[in-house]
Formats: sequence, C-alpha cells, structure tokens
Amino acid sequence: MDIRPLDIMLVDAAVAPQVAVPAYDLLSAADRQRVLAEDPLNYLNAIRLPEDYPPQDHRASDRHLQDSLTALRRMVREGAFHRVPGPALFVYQLTAGDHRQIGVVADVPIVAFEEHRVLRHEETRTDKEEGLVNYIDEVRASSSPVCLTYRPHAAIDALLAEITTEAPDLDFVASSGTRQEVWKLTDVVLIGKLIGLFREVPKAYITDGHHRVAATALSRTADSFLAVLFPTNQMRLVAYHRCVRDLGDESPASFLEKLSAEFEITTVDRVDQPPEPDRGLISMRLDGTWHQLRLKREFRNGDAHKNVDVITLQKRIFEPLLGIAEPRSDPRLECVTSRITPEAITSWVDSGVYAAAFLLYPMSLEQLMAVADTGETLPPKSTWFTPKAGSGIFLSFDDR
Repeated sequence: MDIRPLDIMLVDAAVAPQVAVPAYDLLSAADRQRVLAEDPLNYLNAIRLPEDYPPQDHRASDRHLQDSLTALRRMVREGAFHRVPGPALFVYQLTAGDHRQIGVVADVPIVAFEEHRVLRHEETRTDKEEGLVNYIDEVRASSSPVCLTYRPHAAIDALLAEITTEAPDLDFVASSGTRQEVWKLTDVVLIGKLIGLFREVPKAYITDGHHRVAATALSRTADSFLAVLFPTNQMRLVAYHRCVRDLGDESPASFLEKLSAEFEITTVDRVDQPPEPDRGLISMRLDGTWHQLRLKREFRNGDAHKNVDVITLQKRIFEPLLGIAEPRSDPRLECVTSRITPEAITSWVDSGVYAAAFLLYPMSLEQLMAVADTGETLPPKSTWFTPKAGSGIFLSFDDR
C-alpha cells in the first residue's frame, strides 16, 4: 500500500472545536443552515452545497463553489489553519466513549484505486461524483479524509503505539463528542519507516468516501486523495436499517405469504438487539407485529459473501416482491442508522409513516472485505462506521 507525506495545513488548536465539522453528510438541511448562519469559522462554510441556497436562486449550482473558495481563503487569512513545515505524515486518534482507534493520515495516489489496491464495496452516484469533481477542480481543497481500513500489521501497531505515548500536537473534543488527537511526523527517518511498513500492506478497503475517491479518479487536477488508514480490528461498524413506504400491490397477508416461500418466519413480541450480532436474522415490523426472518437453508448461497443480510434483503425481498430494483433512487425506500431505536421504528410503522421496516445487524469486516475482494458491491447505505474522521482538521489547499 503506497502512502506519501503531505504538504498540508493543520487547524489551529485555539479554534479547532469551532472549525471542525462532524459527519456533515448526516446534517439535516436545517442544521446546515443554522451552522452557516451562526458560525463563519465552521468548515461547513468551505464545503457548501447548491441545496444551501433558496430554491429560487438559479445561480446556486455555480455560486456554492465560489462562496466555498471565498470562505476558505478568509479562514486561512484569519489564522484558522497554519501550514505544517515540510512534508509530513500524521497519527490521528479518535476516542468516542470507551472506543478508540488510531490511524495514519497520508496522501494516497489514485493509481492505487485504479490498480485495485484500494477496494470499494459501494456503487457511487454519477451526479454526486460530478459535484465533487467540480469542487476538487475549482476550489482545489480537501479536508475530509477518505477512510481506509487494512488488515492489522503488528509493526505498524507497535510504531503508532510508541508515537502516541508522546503529547499530541493537537487535542480537542469535537461537537460530536469525539476526542480528536493528532501527532505530526516530520522526521524523514520516521516517515520513511512508516512508508516502508505500509508497503507490506497488500491492499486497503474504503469504509467512507467512495464518492471522493471516484471523483478524484475523474478530476483533471488531482492525482491523489487525502486519506486516513485504520486497522480493521479497531473499526466499529454499525447497521443501517430499511423502511419502505408501501408494499406495492401486496397486502400485509399476501406479502407474508410470499415471504414464507423462502424464509422461516417467527412472530415475536418485541425486538431487542443483543450485544453479539445474530447475522442471518432480519427483524421486520409489519401490520402491528414484529416478525423475524431467516433465509431457508436451501436458498442460502454457497459463497459466504453473498449471504450478507443487506444483499439477501435487496435480492430476495425488495426487488422480486416490492419492485424496489434501484435502492439508490427509489423514493419508497428510506435507510436509517441503528441510532434509531426499535421503539421509534415501531411507532413509525404503526402510525402509517411506513408500511414496513426491516432491522439488520451490522455485517462483519470480514464480510465487507470478502465482497470487495470479489469486485462486487453492496446496496447503498449498507455500512456505517463510527466514529468518523472530521472535516476541517487537515487541509490540503492549492490556492493558485
């Protein structure tokens, strides 16, 4: 795995909690508007979207890029970021509650993705790729690291553990509650040692940032992307659930009858998610009742990676029974994170907001890597890794 040192800026410690943005893709439109209106130093000002402008503003599709660039130049001018002297790598530690993960922030050449040494597990949307390409080429900035994971490497673990015994160069708690610690590595010998160790890592897997990588591959100005690499044994993967707004032409009774052809169905009083995931079990709220679905043995695929629950749900329920063939764009389908409780989902279905809901356990990292290794992809919103790397901490900015 090839990594390179960065010529980069780092957020100033005095304003880091104010500048750093949590998982911005989860912010609602109202949250974005509030931050943009109240906090000119928040990095969200430098990653504006056309949706941040009133619908009647016909210039929004172009204006957001210029406004982002103007805001970024102002933030740099006012000292929100300072340039790190010399090329550098960074050790980056995230702590959320009792969970901790330590990674390396580096520059990764796009050729690693093109030669399948960086592997994806999700399809991307063309419209989102195009928007990011425009941002990369027009604003020429990157501050949202693509998150990669790799199978653990003992020597890398030992070196990072040694580095993190020293006091960090940056230490703050973001608005999300996640503690962010950064160690700058500018010693050429230490950088060379870390680069050499990562060359022993055969491949890495994208956990967050599929569109950023795809857009870099299409960019006319960028040949690499900002990334943070964490070992798989430190990653925390949680589930996305699915809610559907209607059953198409099916009634609850006919839908259950068709499900019974391929699934063992058990009715239960309530759904609790135990600490150890029971993969292969899908919990369904339908017509005021919880049902647990398990694919019958004769329908299970011999390839373990094809028995991932989210694939089973898409290929054996959504497509053939509900006609949801394109989960990326079908308005009948809503994906929600497992931060939403079973009790809340119960109320949504029972009140008629949704016709049915399907609760999934998170897949394992081994399942995810097996899918990526075969070159296949998962339905969108299949994985959710937490905590996420923040935006507005590391800044690559070519202001020419």
